[in-house]
Amino acid sequence: MGRHSQVFGAIALSCFFLFFLLPSATARDASMPVVVVIGDHITVGETMVRDDANNSQSSVISKLGTMLNVSIFNRVMKGDISRNMLARFEADVISLRPDVVILTMARDDMAWLSVPESESNYLNMISLALANGARVLLVTVPVNDRTSSFHSAVNGWAMELSYRNVQVIDSWLLLSDANDTLAPEYQIGDGVHLSAAGYQRIADELFSVGFNSTPYESGEEITPWRDPMVGWGLIGGMGAISGLLYFQGRRMKKS
Repeated sequence: MGRHSQVFGAIALSCFFLFFLLPSATARDASMPVVVVIGDHITVGETMVRDDANNSQSSVISKLGTMLNVSIFNRVMKGDISRNMLARFEADVISLRPDVVILTMARDDMAWLSVPESESNYLNMISLALANGARVLLVTVPVNDRTSSFHSAVNGWAMELSYRNVQVIDSWLLLSDANDTLAPEYQIGDGVHLSAAGYQRIADELFSVGFNSTPYESGEEITPWRDPMVGWGLIGGMGAISGLLYFQGRRMKKS
């Protein structure tokens, strides 16, 4: 075999490793679900708000993500209402092609919308999610109105929904005590904001009802010989061989 043929053979072998080895090193398992959360920031965690530098591990999003062993897309905005959520639903949620949408109903709707408007917005978001192949976990507002019937009406409407692939989480049932108030262990003392135990309670229910209490296995390829560093090492070695063969051929040609 001529020297030039050897050089080309070594280069071709290097390209083989570059083309076939490296892409497989970062392959993902298609079974890993895409989970997106949108809705009330107080329900999922005061600090777990999109683009908030103060995000912490004390939130429904982080706790559920750890339990599922997946990264959950956070599309929660502070002070959001269902009208705005619907307006950005296509761009912020559907564009991610979710398998599961966790929709937490907004308590601030009461200040801006009528009950029929609020219900219509949620129904439209649910319909969009279902039409795009996602399951919906709808979480009611963890509020029991004493001076207004708004939340009672909207929560009651949600609990009566009966759609395939839609499951409703009654947050008040989870978080209230025998006195029909927010249980002390699930709040920070102001009767509104949830404690770490409150977030965990909601996360536990989502994990059980929405995911059958089943964590997901990592989707990354971990076969040792397919590690990216091994691939780059092989490519570097093939390149070095190519160079040596090339310069050896030049010396023999001159002699």
